[in-house]
Amino acid sequence: MSNEKNQKTRKDQLINLKFLKERLETEPKNCELLFQTASLIVTLCQSEENPVKKLSRIQITVPLIARFQEVCASEDERGAEILKVARALEMEAREDCSSKMEISLETSLACNSSTRQAILSVCAETLRIFENKFGNSSPVLGRKPILIVQATDGVPRAVINDLPRRYTVALTCLEGTGARGRIPQILFQASHELLHVFVDPRIDHPVVEIAAIAVSLVCLKIFAQRLAGSPHALKFASYLKSVKRGAPKDLSIFDTTLQNRATQLSLAIHLEPAFERYDWKALQRVGECLELGSQVPGLEWTKWERIAPESPLIRALRHSCVCEKSTSPGTPSSPSC
Repeated sequence: MSNEKNQKTRKDQLINLKFLKERLETEPKNCELLFQTASLIVTLCQSEENPVKKLSRIQITVPLIARFQEVCASEDERGAEILKVARALEMEAREDCSSKMEISLETSLACNSSTRQAILSVCAETLRIFENKFGNSSPVLGRKPILIVQATDGVPRAVINDLPRRYTVALTCLEGTGARGRIPQILFQASHELLHVFVDPRIDHPVVEIAAIAVSLVCLKIFAQRLAGSPHALKFASYLKSVKRGAPKDLSIFDTTLQNRATQLSLAIHLEPAFERYDWKALQRVGECLELGSQVPGLEWTKWERIAPESPLIRALRHSCVCEKSTSPGTPSSPSC
């Protein structure tokens, strides 16, 4: 009975909150209305068990309190008191969120339960590979739940619109007939986008793209090795070969700006042994080394090597992307490198 009563109270509070928000649209400087709305959201957050929902709600509250303090009498101490409670709840919610990086699929995905389970299993195992290769360090933007969705525009990507609440990874091959047979392709796309998640999904740079392709190749190889002897292993190995066949054989078309997808694939294949051998943790420092202010930000390789001096992976990346791009992947580098 007590649980039913709590549910009814919460339902009434949500209805009241909707009413208060509607009033705020017409009375944005009403002090009592601001305080009541902020107080009610804080009350709802205190009883919210889902840390993601709690964090999302409390991040709405803080600006309301700031507005209350701005437009209302400075001697009104209620703003400072409720802000203190809100900040404590925000910290608590962030800590709860930071302890979990659970993967889930969008509920509306058009596939049967066994296919959903297979997709989830592959994505969860891929996440474990990443956590191991990144030395159990959190993504640059923190540990958050990951939602896997079907890309609506035919382009796989790490979506940034849902930040800071969660990471959303859009893949192109989740729905339709034979989705279960496309598990290697799902793995390839998921591991590519997970690299963006761990490095920072807001960063768009060709070197990060090369790294994302390289880790995808490594993940395909790991799955093929772990399933050695089974028919599934052949599927991953076969898909790995098909991806590599896409690399250009005519190295004269090598793009020194690294923007061309074929060039990125060639370099990723060349770097695959380094990504397989070394940890990936230093990749997370790339954001500190970008020269912002242009469409394709430059990369301060010397700085990257300086802040990650123990990383042979960064040296291998520089050797391939800077030293060897003057000729072609796999050829001797210039003496200056």
